Amino acid sequence: MPETVDPAAIVASLGGSEALARQAAMAFLQEAPRLLARIGQALAANDPGALAGAAHTLKSAVGNFPAPAAVEAAHRLEERGRRGDLLDAEADRAALERALVPLSAALATLARS
Repeated sequence: MPETVDPAAIVASLGGSEALARQAAMAFLQEAPRLLARIGQALAANDPGALAGAAHTLKSAVGNFPAPAAVEAAHRLEERGRRGDLLDAEADRAALERALVPLSAALATLARS
């Protein structure tokens, strides 16, 4: 079952500041697609170092929010890159993208508020 992310939980995780949550939401929604694209480029180029770097950056960004499934999925990709093991990395990328859906939806709700 997919993880759900409550916008109120995001606000609470950022100290209760709706303004900060809105700012963080907008920044993440702007940056996440770029990082996902970098992950895709790293996989296409068979570049484990680039994969590890992009996945680490995305993991750090996701870690600001209560979304453990997305953090774990990004961590798996980062570790694959560090080990140079890209064999099933596409499946992990797909899992990461699925895990980001509920977080992105909650963040979009905050960004519009």
